[in-house]
Amino acid sequence: MTIEEYKKEIDADLLSVESSIHPRNNRKDHIISVLKDSISFYYPEDKPEIPKGEISDGYHTFDELYRYRMLYNAAFFNILAKDGSIKMCKSRKHSDGEKCFGSDDWFIVMAILPTGQISNHYESKYWDLFNIPEKEIAFEYDGHTPNEAADRIERYLKGESNLMTFEKVVKLGLFDTGCRVKRKKMERQIFKLIQLINWKHHSLLSADIHVIRAPKKIIQFAKALKNMKVIEKSLRLAVFR
Repeated sequence: MTIEEYKKEIDADLLSVESSIHPRNNRKDHIISVLKDSISFYYPEDKPEIPKGEISDGYHTFDELYRYRMLYNAAFFNILAKDGSIKMCKSRKHSDGEKCFGSDDWFIVMAILPTGQISNHYESKYWDLFNIPEKEIAFEYDGHTPNEAADRIERYLKGESNLMTFEKVVKLGLFDTGCRVKRKKMERQIFKLIQLINWKHHSLLSADIHVIRAPKKIIQFAKALKNMKVIEKSLRLAVFR
């Protein structure tokens, strides 16, 4: 039945109600109202769909909020990049080598704060707004959710930090940025590695890093340093008890 046919049926019912129900009957107005409302119920008008970006909370649209987020993110990352103490990057590919969302239209920005990894995706038209190091592929994703990333930023702003294991720091490559690494409950078992001397190549490397008392860990640290070949003997000489 088309809407025109249905309206004719309702009109006939309305005439029947008008003629058969006494005007003083309190139910008459209610029945008439129900019959009229049934038309819009069974045949609702097709309203034009509002684009998601134009949906508003009464103050801002989604498009406005996403643009604000992108600009604040770019400003924050650019300041961190100038400081140089935070490892970060922008890339058109994820750590597995795949393009972001399978397209050249998107890129990812990532930073490893003292409180943990954070990341966001943006359209390629905003690429030049992020004045941060560019990498062929992004850092390995640690699985954080948007809420976890937000919590990490908030904790960073409050001056908090995560205490990371030696192994995690080496894996994340934080030594490359000159970051300082602290261990929880150091007490007397911590040694300060002041100098690593490579007697073979007569080169000197300075560092201000705390490591645990374990020769294997120190050797792993040395191997993680770029362009350095430090022998075990020199490592032992570098540890002051």
